[in-house]
Amino acid sequence: MEPSLSNDYFGNSLHALREVTTAGELLEHNLGWAALKLHEAVANHTDQVVRDWVGVGVVIRGYHGDVAAYIV
Repeated sequence: MEPSLSNDYFGNSLHALREVTTAGELLEHNLGWAALKLHEAVANHTDQVVRDWVGVGVVIRGYHGDVAAYIV
């Protein structure tokens, strides 16, 4: 993030990223190609993307099957 989180920030700052492909594409290409796709997802996860996401205000309930878990 720009500016980065302050040194006295207490909490988590975590974003899950994913890249979508097919089994055929994975078989057609190699592991390096899959790693490149993930690298591109990370590289494109810019400060503006994070700020836009914060502006939406998403709440996820039942993360990984835990009905008591909430992610905001």
